Amino acid sequence: MKQEFLSKSIFYSGMVWLILVFLIVSCQELKVQDWTIGSKLFTLKDPKSTGIKFRNDIEETHEMNVIMYQDFYSGGGVGIGDINNDGLPDVLLTGNMVQFRLYLNMGNMKFEDITEKAGLIAQGPGWYTGIAMADVNNDGYMDLYISKSGMHEPDDRRNLLYINNGDLTFTEKAKAYGLDHPGYAVNVTFFDYDKDEDLDMYLVNQGPEKFSNGLPEDMRREVHQYCGDKLFENKGGQFEDVTEKAGIWSSVIGFGHGVSAGDINQDGWEDIFVSNDFFEYDYLYYNNGDGTFRETTKKSMKHISNFSMGNDMADYNNDGWLDIVVTDMVAEDNRRLKANMGGMNPSKFWNSVRMGLHYQYMFNVLHLNNGNETFSEVGQMAGIPNTDWTWGPVFADFDNDGYKDLFIANGMRKDIRNTDWGKN
Repeated sequence: MKQEFLSKSIFYSGMVWLILVFLIVSCQELKVQDWTIGSKLFTLKDPKSTGIKFRNDIEETHEMNVIMYQDFYSGGGVGIGDINNDGLPDVLLTGNMVQFRLYLNMGNMKFEDITEKAGLIAQGPGWYTGIAMADVNNDGYMDLYISKSGMHEPDDRRNLLYINNGDLTFTEKAKAYGLDHPGYAVNVTFFDYDKDEDLDMYLVNQGPEKFSNGLPEDMRREVHQYCGDKLFENKGGQFEDVTEKAGIWSSVIGFGHGVSAGDINQDGWEDIFVSNDFFEYDYLYYNNGDGTFRETTKKSMKHISNFSMGNDMADYNNDGWLDIVVTDMVAEDNRRLKANMGGMNPSKFWNSVRMGLHYQYMFNVLHLNNGNETFSEVGQMAGIPNTDWTWGPVFADFDNDGYKDLFIANGMRKDIRNTDWGKN
């Protein structure tokens, strides 16, 4: 009995020491983690130091304000790309009511404003929105595409394409390339959807056009010249509108904010995702590989965000499949959450479901790719649902740990979503 008791005592003493050692090591590891989390990953640079002094100033008047134009506070864009092939990324910025600016990277976080020297001159009054930087003519130099919108005449809304001359100057040639669309443009993405080794373009439009009551299924197939999205095929340097032929919806109800392209189902063909605001649901287009697309959102996603803003596509969990994040506008604190949730009352929600507009919830969503053309929405589990009025999300590995991090740009000049006044 004594020997058995002694053996048990030695065993339990050993276990106690083992647990103490484990706790000590764990505490040391926690201290390292806490120090890592508390350290600064980014440093805010002074505009006087960098040379980037751009401001998107917006002047409100009785004739031009958010009541007269619902997109008054939205717009502007950021483009980053190497325009002179020196290995340093340059910056293009647009503002709603101000001249867009091009900043040449001089190294060591110093930039020079070369807008006028580069020949970038604003064309008409338009409302400047998104930016795309891509080698449109496949000559080895980055070109600049600027989207336009606003309460203006169609010719004042024509998008701009600045072709890179290879000497730090640009020439505007949107009309010559067939890309001077006069719609209410938000942004574009250039991608090779037909695998012919040149860049095609998907254009996201949204506008203030009013539409009569009707079934969304019918309205969705009514092409709108200015408000509907467009797909342009690059045919030897000339872009042709192939929207209807490709099976892309181009209606007034598709109020798009963002578009991403990538091979979602790993069949070798690039697919498209469009995030739509208001009651229309988001569009997930799978590429059929024959110049056409099939839209599968309601089949592929059990639910989506409601007031969808921007989106991005990346393999955030390193399983080899592209995932999709979509931002919405739900508040972080309880007071603002209740004050701004007027658009999510139950009767409107179920009416939308009955009309075939899918299950839409006012939260950011993270669609995890299941690898079979379906997704599981895991935004709540990932801890990203509430970030207030959010615009463009960006996936990137900011801390070089091998995992995609998520940057979210948000904010609104005035609290125009507060719906308490509507209950009086």
